[in-house]
Amino acid sequence: MAKTRSLTVVFLFFFALLWPALPLAAQQPPKAAANPGVLKDIQVMNNSSGLEVRIILTALTSHKAFELSSPTRLVLDLYGIAKVAAVPEITVGAGGIRRIRAALFSQDISRVVFDMDDKRPRYEIVKVAEGLKVTFFEEPAVPSAQKEEKKPAPAKADAAKPKVEEKPPAKSTGQEQAKPAEQKTAQAADKRRMEETQQVLEQTVKLYDKSIQEEMDRKRRFVRVVATVGPFFPGAGGLKDRYGSGLKIGAEVNSGIADNIEIWLSASFLNQTSTDPASGLDRRSGLFPVLAGLKFRQARGDVNYYLGFGAGYFFYSETSAEVTNREQEFGLAGQAGVFLKLGRIYVLGVEAQYDHCPMGTGAGKINAGGFHIGLSIGAEF
Repeated sequence: MAKTRSLTVVFLFFFALLWPALPLAAQQPPKAAANPGVLKDIQVMNNSSGLEVRIILTALTSHKAFELSSPTRLVLDLYGIAKVAAVPEITVGAGGIRRIRAALFSQDISRVVFDMDDKRPRYEIVKVAEGLKVTFFEEPAVPSAQKEEKKPAPAKADAAKPKVEEKPPAKSTGQEQAKPAEQKTAQAADKRRMEETQQVLEQTVKLYDKSIQEEMDRKRRFVRVVATVGPFFPGAGGLKDRYGSGLKIGAEVNSGIADNIEIWLSASFLNQTSTDPASGLDRRSGLFPVLAGLKFRQARGDVNYYLGFGAGYFFYSETSAEVTNREQEFGLAGQAGVFLKLGRIYVLGVEAQYDHCPMGTGAGKINAGGFHIGLSIGAEF
């Protein structure tokens, strides 16, 4: 009992040291050697001029914008932006913009693509304090009466002006006759070059769209394996009265199935000993829950928060010199926690979980569940 209390005090001491560092890590993620920028957010709003899109960046070296067709798109490359923390896709449906997509194009270039309607709205890109502002203007149609230009009145002939004898046009030389043919050849060559450039751009965008889809699929499909250790506080009755708190060790596997949703499977073990006050004999208990469920995850940079629910079987055994009891029963579990990504694959976090599992044993009915708080460490692939 004294050993269990000492382990609990040591764990709570390390937990108190870790907890203040989590919000600081969320505010100051590890900097790369080249100090790359981050695309933090994309904000869409309507104003009197039209549709306004604000691209929130931590740093911006330069940018490049160009248009593509089939379908109509505006592509905006952001140089020096090596990480995208914004939502990868936003459905707009206003201002001539159907949707906005964002992803990492290369090691230090992020790309934002505006999928347009068939008509190309007029736009303006301006640098602002927090990044870039892209405005798509809604221009009203110009009435046909305003489009007609007033033709100047013909000038009156000057009677006093002497008549000039018109000379017959000079005969064109062979060189002058060859100029229109050369112009047509040059125009055809320019057209071919434009078509080839268009094909290259369209192929590049297709590869880019494919890379975005692969990146989104990779984010949905992942596996995270963690080991957890921490104190376990049994529920009222049964284990709490007979053994008190103890140290619980476990492992958990998580796998992504959709955006912000993952499934989890865990197994843990709790081993305790005590002395029966009636007989004076030593007794040993073991609790082995196997659980599975769904988890909802939300990322803020490298800090991830989650909330999970699950169910499973609790296997319980109690052994003494006189008798051995083994029971198993179905129970429920709920968990919440936060973990920090360290580098590309490693994770470090804190988790709290509550189990509820009433079961009958040789000593009467007990609650095999309780409250568990643990420190977790692992990797995400």
